[in-house]
Amino acid sequence: MGGPPVRGAGLPPAIVAVRHGESTANALFAVAEAAGALEVPIDCRDADIPLTALGRRQADALGRRLAALPGALRPQAVWCSPYVRARQTAEHALAGFGAGLPVRYDERLRDRELGVLEMLTAAAIEVRHPEEAARRRRLGPLYYRPPGGESWADVALRVRSLLADLAGHDGPTGRADRADGADRADRADRADGADRAGRADGADRADHAGPDGAGTGDGRPGDGRPVLLVCHDNVVLMLRHVLEGLDEAALLAVHAAGPVGNASVSAWRREAGRMQPVCFNETGHLAGLPR
Repeated sequence: MGGPPVRGAGLPPAIVAVRHGESTANALFAVAEAAGALEVPIDCRDADIPLTALGRRQADALGRRLAALPGALRPQAVWCSPYVRARQTAEHALAGFGAGLPVRYDERLRDRELGVLEMLTAAAIEVRHPEEAARRRRLGPLYYRPPGGESWADVALRVRSLLADLAGHDGPTGRADRADGADRADRADRADGADRAGRADGADRADHAGPDGAGTGDGRPGDGRPVLLVCHDNVVLMLRHVLEGLDEAALLAVHAAGPVGNASVSAWRREAGRMQPVCFNETGHLAGLPR
């Protein structure tokens, strides 16, 4: 898997991707992994895990970093994972950088699903699912899919789908928007201050509803504005895989260099018909934050 990078035609002039700030699960797993523990005291769904106090400070610092981006990179629309830790990161970051920016919550930006391995430490997987641990080592992370979960390649497929929508193609989200109705599309148009309510394609592109069904603003795909993606570590990694056309060996080398950090910034700019990398996994803005 790999192949040529995604063509930049139709994509936003810049894509900035950030991982959420430190979550309670991140903190608990760090302690458990260091101790070789089998149990992690988490009793909620992965989607409901919130930020820690440090994670909120990281998100505030992230907002300041985004505000300092040059104009060509500074996001003017936001697409966000619906998971609580990502939503909280977006809220904190936007308070210091882009209050009032349109936000669209999209399931394709959710964290990688781990199925039967969810909430298990590496030690616990070896003890409780030794056959899966062996299969993962044999197949490698790009192609290994835990029972009930996703491989990296599965995440890459939803990243490709999201990028198609960002390029203005008629993907699954566009169809859902139309099914939701033109009434909210017209409201989104009016809120944006543009006279698009009477256009034939207004319902196709203007409605961007959050999980609660309420319109979240005018984050239309393909409208020439830099976009911020608030997401998770594997999604950021798969964005690099897809946008830059990294093959398996190159992708694994990036992964081996270190994890995508909490509240890190990665960015790509459209140049000569391609999305060219600007930075990856940048965390300098987090230096000196108190724990």
